[in-house]
Amino acid sequence: MVIEFEVYIPFRIQKQLLKRGVELLLPLETYTERFKFLLHYASYFPVTFIEPVNSSQESTPSQAVKIVREFLEQEFKNSKSDYIQFECLGPSPFHADFYIQPGETKDVNNVDWRFKVKICPKKGYDEIVFYFNPGIFTKAEEAKRAIEIEVKIQEELGFFYNIVQREVVKNHDWIKIQKLIGDLVSIHQLTGVKGFLKKFVLLKRINDAFTSITVFEIDKIFSNYVQQKDYRYIYSEKKIETYFQSYIDKEIKKQFVCPTKQPFQLISFFEGRRIKGIENFMILISAIMGGVIGSLLTILLSK
Repeated sequence: MVIEFEVYIPFRIQKQLLKRGVELLLPLETYTERFKFLLHYASYFPVTFIEPVNSSQESTPSQAVKIVREFLEQEFKNSKSDYIQFECLGPSPFHADFYIQPGETKDVNNVDWRFKVKICPKKGYDEIVFYFNPGIFTKAEEAKRAIEIEVKIQEELGFFYNIVQREVVKNHDWIKIQKLIGDLVSIHQLTGVKGFLKKFVLLKRINDAFTSITVFEIDKIFSNYVQQKDYRYIYSEKKIETYFQSYIDKEIKKQFVCPTKQPFQLISFFEGRRIKGIENFMILISAIMGGVIGSLLTILLSK
């Protein structure tokens, strides 16, 4: 599915969305109040293009992305629809500003290449320039449209966002595990009768923690398998031009490895203490019951 529309956001609203004071007299870096929104539901994840329309000067695309995102999120909250809601992944994990310009070629009839990409690393947001072959595209708008519908570009960007989304889900699941373990530690630090009773009935919490870690490990193995398979598929065809492999490699490299072994050992330790406590309690009850029964028998026999 493809969703495309234009949105009008006055400079006054843009300043509010960026939480800037009214005393700011300089124009915003978008240099326009009109933005084009294009959303492709690509193979791996939705990919959105935000374009400043007819900006008076060279604008900063990343700021346009932020303004449109904040505006749409605000409007969807105000509409309170029962059937549609606004969701985003970010803020803007792909840190780059994209531009498109005609490339240099001595022979305008040369059709050996369509696009050449130059990545300029910068502090904050990189600058990525798509140079198009003027022998193939007569206008920048025509070349831009070809980039927007290019399946390989959608696959790369969608795969990048899919990696980010998997990492977000993994972090949320890990936070839940940390909370379960934190609760177990807090209970084991309790003393007195209250602490003894709470430790005695820890079975459900321990089972929940064991299950969460096991499911987390299984999901991680499956996710890694799918990620490697998709990576090989995208970059196996060397003849097809790709552009963002360095960003995808960087995103994969910085994925957090959750230390599940230590929590598993800690939960096992708590379970061992719980079982030992139950055993000691049963021995104590047995001793008491044995003493009581022995006393009763002694009393009965003495009569």
